[in-house]
Amino acid sequence: MKEIHYCYLLQAGVYVKIGYTSDLLQRRDDIQTCCPYPVKYICLFQYATSRAAREMENFLHNKLKKFNSHGEWFHADKVISRMRREGKNIVRHIDLDEEQRAHILSI
Repeated sequence: MKEIHYCYLLQAGVYVKIGYTSDLLQRRDDIQTCCPYPVKYICLFQYATSRAAREMENFLHNKLKKFNSHGEWFHADKVISRMRREGKNIVRHIDLDEEQRAHILSI
């Protein structure tokens, strides 16, 4: 079976973490272990390679850097607002073939 890789936005209270993984459940559980807030995925981008997922993570970090709180954590209200407004445009700015096109879950 082919491994699937994800770039994710995961909300924890007033923060959103942007990262990538190939195991969504394990990654969520790892973050939940050290986080005082309940965590939930609010947006997923699905890829065939870890390289593509990392590239999307880097792209989102750069695109949303003015909303950065610390490390890979961003202010949730600002990020969610921007993703709702520009989510489809963000995907269009990346050169992806149809198979790699992002699958965005509703926020």
